[in-house]
Amino acid sequence: MSPSAELHGSDVLELFSRSGDAQGDPYLQYHAERIAVLCGEILKLIDEGQTTRSQPLRILDVGASFQTHAIHHFLGERCSIDTLGFPGDPVALTIPFSGRHVGIDLSLLTETDQGDGDYDIVVLAEVIEHLFGSPRRALRYLRSHLIFGGNIVVQTPNAAALPKRMMLLRGKNPFEEIREDTSNPGHFREYTMKEISSMLETSGFEVSRAIYGEYWEHSILAQAKRDGLNSWLKRRAEFTVASLRPALRGGLTIVGRAS
Repeated sequence: MSPSAELHGSDVLELFSRSGDAQGDPYLQYHAERIAVLCGEILKLIDEGQTTRSQPLRILDVGASFQTHAIHHFLGERCSIDTLGFPGDPVALTIPFSGRHVGIDLSLLTETDQGDGDYDIVVLAEVIEHLFGSPRRALRYLRSHLIFGGNIVVQTPNAAALPKRMMLLRGKNPFEEIREDTSNPGHFREYTMKEISSMLETSGFEVSRAIYGEYWEHSILAQAKRDGLNSWLKRRAEFTVASLRPALRGGLTIVGRAS
């Protein structure tokens, strides 16, 4: 695929429909548009000459998932991909094209943990909100995996999205309770764009792009339609307002350059 080609969620869904792998998976259906934005941002870094090393680029993907396969597909021979996450992660260890898996829990880092400083891009997508340890320590550690001038791409929900603000106005907590399932406890903390940008800037990065996205609109409206007309109208109104005020949208994508 040409680096300048624009990607959409339908491209991601088509990729998995061709292979027959997880085509109907609810997570994939929900996150397809976000994954397309993620791959598009990586392609922009290449297209705009924001990578300092000739291809193939080395990419470290934190938390192996559908996006790992999508990055591999849309970038092809322009990159090699390693993964980072829990030691013995069964998802990461079964990815055939991954070079190696760095087994470490980002919530349990110490100041002595260091990377090898040899990656061009680190992908931290839908992970930081799951950390119960300091996100700044995690970002400093991931910075140590990058070459000077390398990039990190962070994606996370927007803690200040309009639906969450509306719930607070009604006296309801918009954030779910920590789950009893220790293998998937949910979100420990969500962040605003200002918070993520500040954490990056104090962890050795310069923020080069900060994007408010509405990746989940189609899935949320589909569920609201099943819940009834009033639910759909409420959600439709929220998305209309957020389309006019980007800071009220549901997702954040931030690109930071290692300095």
